[in-house]
Amino acid sequence: MSFPIFVEETTDFMPQLVRIIPMLNNATYWYELADYYREVRNNSRKAELAYRQVIKWRDKNENNGWIYEDIAGVLSDQGKYKQSIKYALKAIKIDPDEYTFWDTYAYASDNLGDYPNAIKAYLKLIRNGQSNRHCNYYQSLADCYIKIQQMGKAIKALHYSLFHDPQDEDTLYNLACMYALSGKKKDALTYLESSFQLTKGRKQHWAKEDPDLQSLWQDKAFKALIRKYA
Repeated sequence: MSFPIFVEETTDFMPQLVRIIPMLNNATYWYELADYYREVRNNSRKAELAYRQVIKWRDKNENNGWIYEDIAGVLSDQGKYKQSIKYALKAIKIDPDEYTFWDTYAYASDNLGDYPNAIKAYLKLIRNGQSNRHCNYYQSLADCYIKIQQMGKAIKALHYSLFHDPQDEDTLYNLACMYALSGKKKDALTYLESSFQLTKGRKQHWAKEDPDLQSLWQDKAFKALIRKYA
């Protein structure tokens, strides 16, 4: 009997399972092995191959949305974002209301540089009420808008982000950058100081070298802020 190249003996709690699963042709055991490689061994490639065996041995009538999601996730872990998107879309087709599938699709699209589709996915997640302090899709949405030079929409998204977490120092700093790039120095300085207050001046070193804030460097108010929080 031939064994998949990724099956090997281990010295931890799974040695018997790793050895016998290739003989069982059982989707449930393959799922256990895939999760083990992903979560315990941190081996995304072996996890991917095991998840594919789950598809092979599962009942054709079963809902495969979550297994497609798992494959999409381990593909993203390997930097295979184009393939990840393919499987995320398969999962979405099965259950278009499951926000986890949209999250995976958004992440892969964002990392692939497909910002228009990443934006659509982030908006879908936001409209479904998934953005909150612990999972702030507005911040990700703003980053995508920045990358395609839509500063007005980026600023709007950052303000929504700030609504969810008014004490987020990075959002405040990013708003300062966006306003500086938009030529609104007064607003830029206001949010910059708020960021400095929360970080006790840690960001002033970045501010002096950040090209997004270059329009402020010679401003007296900017120099005063730097001195104040030095």
